[in-house]
Amino acid sequence: MPPEQCERLWQHLLHEDTLFNERLNSFVAFQSVLLGIAAFSLTQSQKPLVFVGWAGLMVSLISVYVLGRMAFLSNLFLAGNINARGGAQSVP
Repeated sequence: MPPEQCERLWQHLLHEDTLFNERLNSFVAFQSVLLGIAAFSLTQSQKPLVFVGWAGLMVSLISVYVLGRMAFLSNLFLAGNINARGGAQSVP
């Protein structure tokens, strides 16, 4: 594999890693806000707590799907390119 193509592959993998981390950080931030809303609603009344619980569950399931799919595709892409080049020693 030419060095330019190898460098382009490496930059793409770094970009995918950055996207994964940004999505994970936004998920953690959203869950923290939901936890704060749930704590506040416990002191006021129980009715908003049901909605907050369902919203947290839905966001968690969507995030698990998106992040899991992204990790699977990244690993599949990386494994296919390593095998095509003849081993892991050619990865920069």
